[in-house]
Amino acid sequence: MGEDPEETFRREIREEAGVEADILNLTYVFELTVTDGDEQARGFFFQYEGMARETTTRPGRRVSEARWFDELPQDMAFREDYAPIVDRRREDFSPTDASV
Repeated sequence: MGEDPEETFRREIREEAGVEADILNLTYVFELTVTDGDEQARGFFFQYEGMARETTTRPGRRVSEARWFDELPQDMAFREDYAPIVDRRREDFSPTDASV
């Protein structure tokens, strides 16, 4: 504990996918309450848009696979939150019509 959300982002990406990444934007903050019987834990989930510094992935110890996608998987958790971000970035990197 004591780790700030940005440090957590970098550590999780490194541990799970073996990739170093930089934060571009904080995109969402969710407040969560998890209930297990009579016990509740409340916390926050931070979602960031990041840029990998490398393209080779190295799955972590508890990760079976880490890879890049051309399209977001249909069964991806929180897909509806990520889709607008991915679409916006795709537009940023799409070639434009340069004819005059």
